[in-house]
Amino acid sequence: MGDEPGRRPSNSRAEKAGKRPRRGRPPLGEKIQRKRILDAASGIFLTRGFDGTSLDAVAREAGITKRTIYEMVGDKDALFRAVCNYSSASVASMSFPHAKPSMSLEEVLLALARTLLDHALEPSRIALSRMIMFESMRFPDLVSEVLDVGRAHMNRQIMTVFDEMKANHIGVIPDPIFAADIFYDIVVGNQGFRATIGFAESHMTDETLRQRLEVFMTGYLTTKNG
Repeated sequence: MGDEPGRRPSNSRAEKAGKRPRRGRPPLGEKIQRKRILDAASGIFLTRGFDGTSLDAVAREAGITKRTIYEMVGDKDALFRAVCNYSSASVASMSFPHAKPSMSLEEVLLALARTLLDHALEPSRIALSRMIMFESMRFPDLVSEVLDVGRAHMNRQIMTVFDEMKANHIGVIPDPIFAADIFYDIVVGNQGFRATIGFAESHMTDETLRQRLEVFMTGYLTTKNG
């Protein structure tokens, strides 16, 4: 028998199986859900602190269920740890200067130094560091864990700039892994730490940065290059 007059033909599998077609938005992918959770939790932890944050509040902000948070991340302790590592790893998405063939060695290093300092003194970065420090008694191993993750990502970005310098015949940085570590310590030093514990750190002038770069270029590059 054909379809009844005036009735729309039934073509979908759900209709043929006697089921109502699924309506509403399609489910979010796991990566998108996790990012929503961590973005929402980051903002709430930073503004309310650990004790003032609840999974219910994070779930509402992220637009998902609390059960999803438990399944994808864990309890509040696990969420706090995930947020700290997530924020630290965000260094990988930073915009770093490119070593262009028309630039001198000093120009490249100065642009790189300014990028590193701006990041170290960024208000959200300082707020994260303060939060981790405040909760260090609750999470005794978290400080070193987050610092190690963040520094590893930062050094990889610095080495990428060093590689561009070499490719564009601007300069060769010997032992780039070690050099990245030395460069960061000379340029940034304890600026971020001082800001975290309450010192009003002002941004360095280009002249001050050049003096620090001189230490790197003469104290490290000259020695290494013979």
